[in-house]
Amino acid sequence: MARIYGWTRRVLFINATEQTCSIIEPDDNILDLFIGGRGMAGYYLRPFAHLPFDSPDMPLILMTGPLTGTPSPLSGRLCVMSKSPLTGIVSVVSAGGTFGTELKKAGWDGIILAGKSSSPLGIVIKNSSVEFQECEFAPTMTLSQRAERFDTGAFAVTGPAAENGVLFSSIHFSGDISPGRGGTGLVMACKNIRFIHVTGSASVPVYSAEKLSSAREDILRLVSASPLLTGEHGFSRFGTAALFDLVNSRRMMPCMNFRETFFPQAPSMNAYSFDRMFTPGKTGCSGCTVLCGRKTGDGRMLPEYNAMAHLSALVGNTSIRRVMDAASLCAETGMDPVSAASTIACYMEIKGLTPEDTDLLKLLKNTASSRDEGELLKQGASRFAAKTDRPELSMTVKGLELPAFDPRGAYGTALSYVTSTRGGCYIDACAISHEILRKPIATDRFTFRGKA
Repeated sequence: MARIYGWTRRVLFINATEQTCSIIEPDDNILDLFIGGRGMAGYYLRPFAHLPFDSPDMPLILMTGPLTGTPSPLSGRLCVMSKSPLTGIVSVVSAGGTFGTELKKAGWDGIILAGKSSSPLGIVIKNSSVEFQECEFAPTMTLSQRAERFDTGAFAVTGPAAENGVLFSSIHFSGDISPGRGGTGLVMACKNIRFIHVTGSASVPVYSAEKLSSAREDILRLVSASPLLTGEHGFSRFGTAALFDLVNSRRMMPCMNFRETFFPQAPSMNAYSFDRMFTPGKTGCSGCTVLCGRKTGDGRMLPEYNAMAHLSALVGNTSIRRVMDAASLCAETGMDPVSAASTIACYMEIKGLTPEDTDLLKLLKNTASSRDEGELLKQGASRFAAKTDRPELSMTVKGLELPAFDPRGAYGTALSYVTSTRGGCYIDACAISHEILRKPIATDRFTFRGKA
């Protein structure tokens, strides 16, 4: 078989229990059959998929793809895969930022982290060198404070939420990226690994630099011609929050724990309103020209669409500043804002609370720190609703809270949620973009579940 380019052919296996590491060298048959970071991660996870998430033998896998680290546009991605603490099924998230690119430059296609350390540790990777270090993070340190430790390379860090057992906690990656769905942060915390810091200096081999350059120019022309990506009102201008008005106009905005699908306050709480209030600058992932991230002058990230919608419409919050504070709290503690807001919305309905009766920020803080009602809320909407004998009020599929696209407004999206291998997710079987962009604007609205 001809040589397959784009890979280093080296996967780093780390045993946290014994504090040892070894090199796995996949052959061409594996690279050919299991394409990309997700395919490779699935190949290495499969023998352990029956284990619980907190088993020392359950690996946490960070895997790049063959385009990661090359000049290919939008290629700075990393697949993160393990067993989800929240759903009990395999969790797959795609992380941007800089970690995947730096890992590839260090000469590694991926990391397989197994075992469990007897004390909190960090892992430092410099090209082929791997070192274990005692971790000195205080339990209350925010993710921003932890990130300050690293002034070179790229990092993956757990936050206080993961260390307090929040089932939907996330791993924070350099580049202000926290892919939150599924609870991979808790998987990493259960291994007593607090951070992975990687620095690389190599380049990624490609078959033809000339052909790749030509393909890159073609892709960039398509990106520049896309109104959704780089148009005046697209992702490059407002981030994914540009979808806020569009989804609301289609009567697909989940409100008050999915009891309604239209948010009257949307015109004053949309992406333009956030932009005007906080005047953010652009930021983005390695290799990306869209730059859909938005960072304020004080270093806070503006919420992306799902977080913006769920921390406002889903819980009845009509304050932009409170949305921003809530999103920042989730980011600093390492919680998935989608699952956190959905669980709180479920809690509000079960308890009969109105938005005026609800202290959103306090509930989020208690969840991240596992205090008071947070001890139950940290388990997610499905478990909380089941324990209060109201499972029908949990807006979840396979245990994963639904994102901010109401499936009653787009039946293909409903099918995506049902068939997604990780639960309530539109990424795995994405029908949402076609349906939202082409569906006529509705003149009526849903006011209650299942009733027009």
